[in-house]
Amino acid sequence: MTIETVSEINQHIDKTSLEPEGKVHHHQHKNVQYTNSSFAVLLAAFSSLAGWFFGYDQGVTGGIVVMSSFKNDFCVGVYANTTVCDLPVAAVPSDYRRFLVLFTFMYNVGCFIGAMFISSFVAEKYGRRAIIFTSAVLFLIGTSIVIFPPGGSKKIIILILIGRIIEGTGVGCSSFSCPLYASEIAPTNLRGMLSGFMQMTVVAGLFAANVVNFLIQDHKWGWRLSNGIILIAPITIMIGIFLCPETPRWLFKNKNRESAEKSLKRIRQTDDVTAELDAIADAIQEEGDHFSIIELCTTKKMLERLGVGVAMHILQQTTGINPVFNFGGIIYQSVLGKGIISLLILSGANMFSTIPALFLFDRLGRRNLLIFGGLGMAVGHFLAATVFVTGCDVIKTIINGTIVNEETVSCQTSSGILMLFFTAIFVCFFALSWGPVAWIYAAEIFPLNIRARAVAITTGSNWFLCMVMAYVLELITPLGIHGVFYLFGGLCLFSAYSSSPNDPPGQKPQIIFGNLFNSGLLTGRKTGPELFTEYQQAYGDVFLFWVGPQKSPVFCLPEHAQTIFSDRHTFDQSPLFIPNFDLLCPNGIITLSGLKWKRHARVMLPMFKRAKIVHYSETILHCTDQFIDKHLDDNHIYKDLTLRCQSLLMNIIAFIAFDHDLEAQIDSSCARALQDFVYYASQFMIAAWLPRWLGKLYLKLNWKYQRAHRILRELSEQIVEQEQNKHNDCESQRPKNLIASLVSSLNEQANDQQISSGLTQAEIFDEVLMAITAGTETTAKALSWFIFYMSKHPRVQQKIKQELKEHDLAVGDNAHSSSLSMETLDSLVYCDCVTKEVLRLAPVAGLTARRATRDTVVDDISIHRGQDLYIALYNMNKDPRYWHHGDPTEFIPERFLFEDKNHHPYAMVTFGGGHRACLGQDLAQFELKLMIIRLMQRGVSFEDTPENIGGYKQQVTCCPRHLVVRVRIDHH
Repeated sequence: MTIETVSEINQHIDKTSLEPEGKVHHHQHKNVQYTNSSFAVLLAAFSSLAGWFFGYDQGVTGGIVVMSSFKNDFCVGVYANTTVCDLPVAAVPSDYRRFLVLFTFMYNVGCFIGAMFISSFVAEKYGRRAIIFTSAVLFLIGTSIVIFPPGGSKKIIILILIGRIIEGTGVGCSSFSCPLYASEIAPTNLRGMLSGFMQMTVVAGLFAANVVNFLIQDHKWGWRLSNGIILIAPITIMIGIFLCPETPRWLFKNKNRESAEKSLKRIRQTDDVTAELDAIADAIQEEGDHFSIIELCTTKKMLERLGVGVAMHILQQTTGINPVFNFGGIIYQSVLGKGIISLLILSGANMFSTIPALFLFDRLGRRNLLIFGGLGMAVGHFLAATVFVTGCDVIKTIINGTIVNEETVSCQTSSGILMLFFTAIFVCFFALSWGPVAWIYAAEIFPLNIRARAVAITTGSNWFLCMVMAYVLELITPLGIHGVFYLFGGLCLFSAYSSSPNDPPGQKPQIIFGNLFNSGLLTGRKTGPELFTEYQQAYGDVFLFWVGPQKSPVFCLPEHAQTIFSDRHTFDQSPLFIPNFDLLCPNGIITLSGLKWKRHARVMLPMFKRAKIVHYSETILHCTDQFIDKHLDDNHIYKDLTLRCQSLLMNIIAFIAFDHDLEAQIDSSCARALQDFVYYASQFMIAAWLPRWLGKLYLKLNWKYQRAHRILRELSEQIVEQEQNKHNDCESQRPKNLIASLVSSLNEQANDQQISSGLTQAEIFDEVLMAITAGTETTAKALSWFIFYMSKHPRVQQKIKQELKEHDLAVGDNAHSSSLSMETLDSLVYCDCVTKEVLRLAPVAGLTARRATRDTVVDDISIHRGQDLYIALYNMNKDPRYWHHGDPTEFIPERFLFEDKNHHPYAMVTFGGGHRACLGQDLAQFELKLMIIRLMQRGVSFEDTPENIGGYKQQVTCCPRHLVVRVRIDHH
């Protein structure tokens, strides 16, 4: 028996989160935090100025095209139109309308060129600062060409359109480079916030553009001033960018470590940057060689992901968001007579809806937001179109079947306001979903060594669709305003539909709300181990599974487990089940994380150390003898052995953890209460996605749960009170068991309220309850599986008994009072093999979950911060690629005598892994081996029956669904 896992846990909780680690593998680098991050924040804020002119330029166009100054320069001055310039959008002269289309189209052409062909090349070749400077220069030149030439000439029109291309090229470069710079200089713990800040500057810039449009709309140079004001941002960037340090990552990759270290020290304002510099080095090494464009487009796996990323951006643009902002001023000038104010309202809705979106990504999941947003946008479009049809009268002049003129005779003010309201609803849903999610999602699905090129292509596809969307203005004449809104509403429905069946890089969820409903997991037709075995066979070693709105990748290989379990700074205990499970036991160690978990673990660990465990053997043997004498009769068929095993383990835990004899003091109601409590705990684990208030209501109204909780709470209070009396009477000689540690911690808390290591009385009660339930549940189920396998393999029982005899251990009635030394226990090799084989086939934690504390990659799968993932231990333990002696699905204890001792260390994991592995796993294995030995010593045999068909029953852990065996007791 070994105790390495407990030792690792002990080492972990004795370390603080700020200690330096030196050079380790990339996945093992922690989130390095710095006391002074102000300079890095200042740099990120400075680079986000590009977000201002990116968003500002996106928002300014829709307003300036309805300004009198713009119409006078172009509609009147260039095309010699007069009164027709103020007609509704469908009646605007065709030559001027084409100019409006080109004014937007050429800008998007520039954005496409900048994003696709210039940004990535300059950024990789000359550095992040160089591309930021380039974007500012291009934007300054392009905007100057647009605003300074006088209007009134068609030659000037050509110059202005060229300026729009250059202006757009600058914006396209900034859309790639500035977020890249901010992410590479930001501390890990602030990266998410600063990325969100960049997103906010874009939408804030869009809103600011409409505020400026509103304030100067009547000025004779209105449209030129609106475009010119934002030139402050690129000029500031051009002056200041080379006062900023280059990113350490680019310097490390393209120059040398010394340059990167110098830059990092300046950014972090400290000389202690070794750990982060090592992390950068490992990340660059892990990325490996970049894929070429040809490899990207010819590798099937990458081509599928590229198709999804491009499709995401195409679907985003087909929602109609760009036409709403680019031509919304013209449309609402026709409908409401207030084009600029309407755009101000819509851009405000966009900005204020983006804020909650930053918090909903990880809570609701990307896919659910896309579906939810697509449906909401469709409703907004359809209602806006319907209001226009019912509330506005339109006169059309038709010659030979062609509309040549359209004039809104009357559109009620209330109808115009209502139409604007529903368009704002569309914008809100877009900002909550497709707006940010399409960009994030398209980046997440690519591995690091290909992400830059792939994102450049997907970004280019977005700008390409923006070019196409510029021609929407031409559709208003044949379709009408309402027709265009209906068209985009239908496309939004298609976007929602397209989001439902696919979710690369994993597999297809079975229905929109997840896999739980028709997978059989919720109804009990299948357990997690059974289901994930089927999924691995169907989908491979990595697939996606949906628990309500939560998207979770499932990993099935030992290599995956090693990566995840060994990186304690990236993966922590998953709170997937905690929001509801902690209603049952809010202060128990299983529901805690971070410093709270460390505090509780430090108090509880003494019980599980090797030196302590060996002293429990006599107690375990004594309780097992009681169990045989009171609960097992010769030649009797039992259908409730799982419950009886729970009673045995409950008594053992009460003795060794609390020095409490349950057999003598508590009636059978306690065992029944434990069974009920475990049942409700298992239900809450399956129904993890339910609202917390619903769980509270369910428990409040459930008298069985209330009764079980009351009985177990009374037991906890009795145990604590008993130990407190011992502590007060004879503190120096109190036994060093779990309850002693807990009460000692309580007294520390009472003596000094400033001591953070002590536990409160409420925490102690919950830990007692958790120890009784978790300590009983896990080992009792393992013992149940041992009984099941013995009934199916009588030869194994005989071999165990033979080994006991070979070691001069009494078998039969004489075994009742015999003891076992640790030397003898360690020498029983075949018993060890049986114990391991039981736990291999029926691991206590057949499925374990972790939550990522930062963005990372596992087996080319991007995991974002806050995402839950599963490790399918049950699948690993039976994988024939790692188990070669016989069929790995069969019970063959001898495999541990012949298997390669050097096989993968994570090929068998039974109690979870890493720093959040089960604290009591070594005690559980020790208990199981001793109980097996004593049962066999006492001549107990388990015989198969026709009803003993096994199967899995999902509770907190899996137990045999149908355990019906005949007990034989040989007294000789």
